[in-house]
Amino acid sequence: MKILSKNSIGITTTFILALLFVEAEIICEDNGNGWAECTSQRCAKGYDCKFRVSYQAANFKPIPEDAKSVWKSIFLPSSEFVNTQVHPKFEIYTNPNTNSKWVYSCTVQYTQKRPVAKLDWYSEMDEMHKMMNKYKAYQAILTNEAGSMVLEAIPIKA
Repeated sequence: MKILSKNSIGITTTFILALLFVEAEIICEDNGNGWAECTSQRCAKGYDCKFRVSYQAANFKPIPEDAKSVWKSIFLPSSEFVNTQVHPKFEIYTNPNTNSKWVYSCTVQYTQKRPVAKLDWYSEMDEMHKMMNKYKAYQAILTNEAGSMVLEAIPIKA
């Protein structure tokens, strides 16, 4: 019988815990000819979320990391609305380091079945940003029982 050292037990335990807490990467169908369905997963708040990504853009320019902070700054929680209409917000953003210019938009529509707080969909925004760059798409959609969100990033000046 082989006895494991404290060090090997610690490493094994860490590895097993890491496997349990790693989020699954969102995988999308082929988006070469149009919008594509992506894998569903649990949102940060515990309900099911579905994702879609727009068609693959020719001459795609990767969406900068600063898109996430802009989307988060213009995201409006459900408490700001008393109806289920579509609510778009956008910002033209110039990166001071690269001088590149982008239009970022975040459009939300809420079912009013459950509240969505300011921070609730931030981790989903991060996932959508990764997904958009991976699939070379300038739009992505999140839908769930609380509503939907469309993120867009449009390059104006490279």
